[in-house]
Amino acid sequence: MGYFLLSDGLLSVGREGVKSWTGIITPQDTVEEMQTSFRVPSEDDFDGVDVKYINPVTWAEETVQCRTPENPFPRKTEAYSIDVAMTADRAWRIGMRRLMKYLHQRRTYTATTSMLGWCHGLR
Repeated sequence: MGYFLLSDGLLSVGREGVKSWTGIITPQDTVEEMQTSFRVPSEDDFDGVDVKYINPVTWAEETVQCRTPENPFPRKTEAYSIDVAMTADRAWRIGMRRLMKYLHQRRTYTATTSMLGWCHGLR
């Protein structure tokens, strides 16, 4: 099942489920060393997400709360707005993905490639 995805002003199409590999960036494709960064948990981290979405039946803006069972009353909540008509279930899933990112994604990797690094399957 597909859905529209609006990220940083760029509209694209997302797909749920298992996605096949289109390619891998190897060390030979990078022009600099890969950088690893780690973010330490802090008091400023979001521990709840409120997702505003448009109900496709009533066309009214509604809010769904995304919480973990361990923390039903979060200290800091992100107000995330989706300007697309969708069900409450899909809005909840999107909000829970954002919440799990805030709670569990601490390590990030960055690498710089030449344009050849993005041409998978053309070699």
